[in-house]
Amino acid sequence: SVRTYPVKLGGAGGTLEGLFDPRGQDPAVAARVAFTIYCRGLFEVALPPLHDGVVDAPTNRDLSGYDWPRHAGATYFLAQAAAYAKSVDQPDAGEIGAAALRAANLLRRGALLHCGSHECIGDADPAEIGSVALTTIAFSEIVSTGLDKTFEPHVRALSDTILSLQRPDGEFMHEIHRDGTPV
Repeated sequence: SVRTYPVKLGGAGGTLEGLFDPRGQDPAVAARVAFTIYCRGLFEVALPPLHDGVVDAPTNRDLSGYDWPRHAGATYFLAQAAAYAKSVDQPDAGEIGAAALRAANLLRRGALLHCGSHECIGDADPAEIGSVALTTIAFSEIVSTGLDKTFEPHVRALSDTILSLQRPDGEFMHEIHRDGTPV
């Protein structure tokens, strides 16, 4: 059986609630249905509502703050959806690309920090490598699809941050303090 997901779409035009069945949906349609994109670029992701935000896995405790890894993943998805929509001459390809750029710009303006000599993503100390990694992928897609080449320096800088967190045995430290100290 195919799983459906509760969807709550909200914005200036009101709120629509229902079930989203992902079967047969192309990425552009899925992007429009599965995410509400507000003018600032914030996402309300419609998944089974087990928790209200970020969860500390060992304690199963809700944490405060915006979910930057989820935002970066959604940004990556929208950049892919925009490229696909453009490749099949879908009429709303530009709108989806603009949504991807709003989301990417929110990451660049609202979450990009300096952690010592490195760039990192987050709103807390320490910043997490997952946010850095997913943002690097999202920005890479923004650049490679031609949506906005000005993200390229951030791709390099965030990649350097990830490399700086790799230990000699190949594993990664998972957090970095604002002073650049890995955790």
